[in-house]
This record gives sequence, structure tokens and C-alpha cells, in this order.
Amino acid sequence: MGIDGNEIADELGRHGSSYPLTMPEPALGISVKVAREVIRGWTRWETGGVFAVLRGQRQAKGFFKRPYAKRAGELLNLSKTS
Repeated sequence: MGIDGNEIADELGRHGSSYPLTMPEPALGISVKVAREVIRGWTRWETGGVFAVLRGQRQAKGFFKRPYAKRAGELLNLSKTS
């Protein structure tokens, strides 16, 4: 004997979980946006960690506490010939 209503909810939950999934797994997945943000955050964290433990780079580390992706993209897009 438990709380009224919980027995019914438990029974319905057991009944529903006995059916196979009818959609692609994972059944309780995350959105693409959330996954993208998690990956971006992890990448920023890892990149900053690598930057912090690099040997040398004393002056660069003095000016920049962490790498900036936007500035890196701008620098990489500069002309290689001039």
C-alpha cells in the first residue's frame, strides 16, 4: 500500500516500457543545438588548457589569457602572398 495514484502510475509506466521503441534511438536524446554547444564548450576548454601548458610562449600568454577563435580565423584568412 502506497500513496494513492502512484500504483496506477507505476503500472502504466511498466506497461509502457514493455513496448519496443518506434523511433531512432536515443529515445531521450538531446537536441542538435545542445550537442553543438557542449562540443564547442569542450573544445574551448581543451584549447585553453593546451595553450596554458605550452612551453614557451611567455609573451603571448602575457597578452592573451586564452586563445580567441574569432581572431584566429581572421589571421588564418589573411593573404599568404603579401
